[in-house]
Parts: sequence; structure tokens; C-alpha cells
Amino acid sequence: MVVAHTQRKIRRVVGHLKSEATKALREEGWFLDHSPWADHGWNVYLDSRAAMRRAIPHVENNPERKGKCRQRWSCVTPCDETTDRAARHGINI
Repeated sequence: MVVAHTQRKIRRVVGHLKSEATKALREEGWFLDHSPWADHGWNVYLDSRAAMRRAIPHVENNPERKGKCRQRWSCVTPCDETTDRAARHGINI
């Protein structure tokens, strides 16, 4: 997952996302006897647009590299740099 920058510490953001996702999964009867999360991860903020552009395909392709099906989520939206830049400056497009 690539998350937009925030003032919060990245580990808190990731922890909150994982906690809420785990609750939702368990409400649906998934992962009742174990955690859905790997024991490790890479939690950093990316320091440039170029780093973000490299990270997004890496995250999108990761399941296939691990021999799993590519994931598609209706709640995930692609990064649109024009909209993202405008939103940061308080401009509605």
C-alpha cells in the first residue's frame, strides 16, 4: 500500500489501517484463528514523486511476484498527480 503523506508517524498510520482491516475481516468470518499480516513490512514515507512513481507499480505487482493473484479493490483509487497537487493547495478540480 502506498499512503499519502500525513503528519502522523507512519507506524501509527499503518497500525491503524491494519487494526481496522483486521476487525472488518473478522466480522466477515476471515482470519479468526490467526493474523492476516506478515511479521515484517517496510513502513516509510517516500521522499519524492519519483520514489512514489516507482513504489506504486512495485506494490501493485507484489502479489504476482509472490505467486498470488493480482489484487483489485473497489476502495482503492489510482494516484492522479493533477488532482493530488490541486487538493494539497486547496483547489477543487
